[in-house]
Amino acid sequence: MQNKVFSTYNDVQSVLDMDIEDFINMYYSQIKKEKEDRIYSAWLMLYQNMGKDNFISFEEYRDKVTTTKKKSEIKIDEQTKLNIINKAELMTAKSNNVEWTNKLR
Repeated sequence: MQNKVFSTYNDVQSVLDMDIEDFINMYYSQIKKEKEDRIYSAWLMLYQNMGKDNFISFEEYRDKVTTTKKKSEIKIDEQTKLNIINKAELMTAKSNNVEWTNKLR
């Protein structure tokens, strides 16, 4: 993603002279706008194929794609947990040049 935060400024000096809080606010608002633009572009692609039965408003779509699940809603099965643990142990063993045994076998 190419950031356009500085595109509205003709010279870097005006940005360098900004108060740090103003810069951070400007930066985050530009990031938020770019994210909204990308979501809108994706919605427009879907909109072309929507009908009465499957229409979703942009606001509903945006909320759906930007809402994150709470940790309590995310369920990972035991086998997946073991795979993640084994991969982490393997990487640790490799980085320490230690022989590793797979606990799943």
